[in-house]
Amino acid sequence: MRINESAHRHDVTEDEILHAWHNALNFFDIDINHEPIKSLCIGPDRAANLLEILYLQEADGEHIIHAMPLRPAFRRYLTGERP
Repeated sequence: MRINESAHRHDVTEDEILHAWHNALNFFDIDINHEPIKSLCIGPDRAANLLEILYLQEADGEHIIHAMPLRPAFRRYLTGERP
């Protein structure tokens, strides 16, 4: 897994991203019609605040491209609703 510089745009640290990834509530493929596939990870940071992490599924592994506090549009994935 690689964390791209863009993942830190919202001031989420690498430690918080890794904690959310390793303690994820779930992973979701959100754009399977394009290559690479874009996916979503929802997990807690060290303070138990939920983060949304967007990543691309590349041949050489996952590339995390975005991380920020979970927004309502992605919170719906936890309840089974899809935006």
